[in-house]
Amino acid sequence: ACLQWVKVASPNFSRTAVKKYIGGNTHELAQCLDRIATSLKASPILLALGPCHGDEEISLAVAREMTTSPIVRIPRSLREVAACISRTELYAGSSLHGAITAASFRTPTIVVADEEKAGLHKFSGFLAQVGILDALYCSWEDAERHIHSGVQRQWHYSRIEQAFVVLDDHWTSLCDALLLNCRHAGEDSRGYSTSS
Repeated sequence: ACLQWVKVASPNFSRTAVKKYIGGNTHELAQCLDRIATSLKASPILLALGPCHGDEEISLAVAREMTTSPIVRIPRSLREVAACISRTELYAGSSLHGAITAASFRTPTIVVADEEKAGLHKFSGFLAQVGILDALYCSWEDAERHIHSGVQRQWHYSRIEQAFVVLDDHWTSLCDALLLNCRHAGEDSRGYSTSS
């Protein structure tokens, strides 16, 4: 599940993530998410991204302990996941795919994962590629401190912004080439007559 903030937020945490990344204490997580939501004046969305990990179960358990009345979403399609994450003010969670989706929509991103404890370094690898390695936090409390310091500025100098420029140039040149080819094809066809 992910904590999204769409003047709302989207925490993501699976049963596996709860064990690996938050020590299994849903009450403490609920309190932390309530503090974040209150400070951001946001409505949290608990987004269950990994049904195979029991995200729905843990999202509902955390939501029951929260006082800020979070929205719990169990998305049924990739399109729904992308829509939820792309329209939030902040993505904070323990899902690599949630973070990738957030980054692709330029949604400010916080990843909460203790890679040393989990024995996985996939989060830091991705965040290093896009130039926001400082978006990785070992605990929700650490993430909370960062969120209060103003995470909204993270994309201005990231590598992903450079990638968007390169991709925009690529698609523009491809479009120009296709249009030019269409024009030439039209001119060629006018040069030939079909007389009987």
